[in-house]
Amino acid sequence: MVQSFKFELEEALPSDYGFEDLEYNFYFTIELANGDIVEFEPTARILSKDRKTVTFQHKNFDLAGKSGSLIIDDLETQFVLSFDFEAPEVTSGESVSLPEEMEMDLTVPVSTPE
Repeated sequence: MVQSFKFELEEALPSDYGFEDLEYNFYFTIELANGDIVEFEPTARILSKDRKTVTFQHKNFDLAGKSGSLIIDDLETQFVLSFDFEAPEVTSGESVSLPEEMEMDLTVPVSTPE
């Protein structure tokens, strides 16, 4: 299952800046390779102790077996990050093992309010 993605921020979020601010300032959309659009709504949020890593979980939509783009829009800038979680093609004699849980790690230059 692929039900989370992680942002590595260039700078730590200020101590007075919380998840509500992230959700208010950023819009998340998933565009699948087949053209379907999925509005992303986090079901859980995790902020690292150093406030540089933000993980969003989306248990209501599994990306396993899918490819496309994650679009992050802050109304001034749009980041389009491609992903591909489709099963790898296996030829005779090869074996592929995938972890039961996968996570999408993204590094995004996110600016925080001054």
